[in-house]
Amino acid sequence: MTLTELIDTLFPPGHPNRPTPEQEAILRHPQGPAWVLAGPGSGKTEVLTLFVLRLLYVEHDPVQFARTQPEAIFVTTFTEKAARNLEDRISHYRNQLVVQRPALAAIDISKLRLGTLHGLCNDLLQEHRAPNYQNVRLMDELESSMFVYEHISIVDAPNPTNDRPFWTHFSYLFSPREWQTIWAWLPSKWNMTAALVKLFNRIVEDRIAVAAMRAAGGQWLRLADLYEEYRTKLQAEHRCDFSHLQGHFLEFLQTPLGRRFRDGKRAKLAKGEQMVDGLRELMVDDAFKPFRGDTALEFLRDFPNAERYRLNELSMESSPPQPHTKGSSTSRIVS
Repeated sequence: MTLTELIDTLFPPGHPNRPTPEQEAILRHPQGPAWVLAGPGSGKTEVLTLFVLRLLYVEHDPVQFARTQPEAIFVTTFTEKAARNLEDRISHYRNQLVVQRPALAAIDISKLRLGTLHGLCNDLLQEHRAPNYQNVRLMDELESSMFVYEHISIVDAPNPTNDRPFWTHFSYLFSPREWQTIWAWLPSKWNMTAALVKLFNRIVEDRIAVAAMRAAGGQWLRLADLYEEYRTKLQAEHRCDFSHLQGHFLEFLQTPLGRRFRDGKRAKLAKGEQMVDGLRELMVDDAFKPFRGDTALEFLRDFPNAERYRLNELSMESSPPQPHTKGSSTSRIVS
């Protein structure tokens, strides 16, 4: 099946949801990294869906000579809802294609690697029994907060005399309604927990050197001690949070088993090697502060020769009819 045949099967000439020239240009992207700049309502989720279908079903075409194995396609989203949305769309179109070409039913789309980045890392580490992730339970954000609340000494047994300098140093983590340095009491335990979670996440995600914090002395030394206490408790309780999960996965990729996975099952990623889908959520939404402009700039830095595409606002975002197709289009492809 060529790409033109794929498009004609799903969207016969005259179909209102047939890909626009802009969208089809992305679908015809050849090998190599690609960067797609797309806002809400531009049809980005639909294009991503069709690109996955292209990888799965197209062959003997100038843009793709051979099909890609489902397990070699790696698609990440920001939310589980967005992942389910993509799965629904892919399944919907796959059923249409199988009706016209029954032989395509042999391609098992359940082997697609599709989900949140954290979910995919967790699945792969467990599937390959990574030595650094044996019998580890992944905690969600609420569980991680509860873990800090229950296990970290500065929260579990606060000492006003010893702890006030620490919280004063990091007072910028609290809103004026949560805590102010002029108040006679310490922050509430829940506000302490929230502040520590932010600090621990930044240490891990920004790869802050604990040794450098110790060398800085003062409250940075206290923070280094608290972080080591947290990490020790995680290991003792066989727990992992989202931030440390990424570190576990990177460590796994450097092991002999991880290198075999990386080299033997190198993912051919939808839209080449790189895509950001949902620029509004990346750049604006406070829920995704770690994925804002600095991350977008890192993408450009790591793939300076990536082909760039732009999707303008369209009315194609709502197809096909599925239980939840709108409001969950925050997805991206990463390497």
